[in-house]
Amino acid sequence: NNYKDSEVWMRKFKKAKKNDVRALKYDKGVGYFDELMTASNEYTIENLTSVNSKESDFAPSFYKDFIVFSTARDLETTSRSATPYLNLYKTIRPEQGEYSTATHFSDELKSVANESSTSFSQDGNTMYFTRNNYKKGSFNRDKKGISRLKIYRSTFKDGKWGNIEDLPFNSDLYSVAHPALNKKGDKLYFSSDMPGTLGASDIFVVDIHTDGTFGTPVNLGSKINTESKETFPFITASDVLYFASDGHPGLGGLDIFSIDLPNQGAVKNLGNPINSANDDFSMIFDEMTNSGFFASDRNGGLGADDIYALKTIDCMVTITGVAVDKDSDKPLPFATVHGKNNFGGNIGEATTNAQGKYTLEIPCQESQYTIIANLEGYEEGSLFMFTTPDEKSITNA
Repeated sequence: NNYKDSEVWMRKFKKAKKNDVRALKYDKGVGYFDELMTASNEYTIENLTSVNSKESDFAPSFYKDFIVFSTARDLETTSRSATPYLNLYKTIRPEQGEYSTATHFSDELKSVANESSTSFSQDGNTMYFTRNNYKKGSFNRDKKGISRLKIYRSTFKDGKWGNIEDLPFNSDLYSVAHPALNKKGDKLYFSSDMPGTLGASDIFVVDIHTDGTFGTPVNLGSKINTESKETFPFITASDVLYFASDGHPGLGGLDIFSIDLPNQGAVKNLGNPINSANDDFSMIFDEMTNSGFFASDRNGGLGADDIYALKTIDCMVTITGVAVDKDSDKPLPFATVHGKNNFGGNIGEATTNAQGKYTLEIPCQESQYTIIANLEGYEEGSLFMFTTPDEKSITNA
């Protein structure tokens, strides 16, 4: 937790390895630890005490009305190292109130190997999950005796999960893990240390063809991946990528970052309270409800890793402008003005006054939206807007 000391050690590291990506990133952000430590007014977080156990609970994913996650609470399934194996559990995701008691997700998928990090298709009939390299009742190991991680695909039919298949880019020689399926179901993001990796592990993406076959995995590049570890990706409906990294400047251990892929945005550390001095990872986020979940082994938890719920704090950006006739440039009184987000949802509405002026309140978490004006006798007018969370008001829209 001593960030002043970390500044000293990073300066020593930069002096020793001037060209290391981590040193270069630090050089651009000297002194920003204080900024990250300042509690953000964007989020609130809550430990899911009714779901978490005294063991490790992490890697939440959305599945219908459930949250599916990985847990080590089944102490009877113990590996030769005396560490409990990971199994998949589920809990009902309530609109409000307490979460249900967690139960096994699927008897068909439960094994004596580790299962974690699930991702589901929109219809809920296809899932991807992480498991050790485990076949025919035994672990396959590399020359170092390590049973590497692999991603498997399974389909739901006749009330059961089955047809478990090993993805073609898995290997006995490296790990492929933590799948994240996009909304269309045509791209799969994952973490791996396969050849071409820049650091300990990188984020990759692979195309999924209409016939279910796969393209060639592509490394997301040095903007996202570093000489350290990038892992646990999640992709939102609008293609914002969340991932965990200990290579980008952060508060300690793994921190959670985001990047807007379509707009080629910058990598953003989510800061406090989501990130801490410990490991913070496996974040998922629902843009429709502006809420999500992540895991952390921070102080004060119930177990080795705990799952936390996060919610964006309600705040508003004030948009002021004038509706005018595009030909005469005259103000248009009593026109209806409303905002639409990327999903077509109505996020604000106002009526212009006698001078054509309007004031529109837009939730600050809506970074991209369209302002639409309607008035009888006129064609609909629209204006695309892009704002940042730091902007409190916009004039002359």
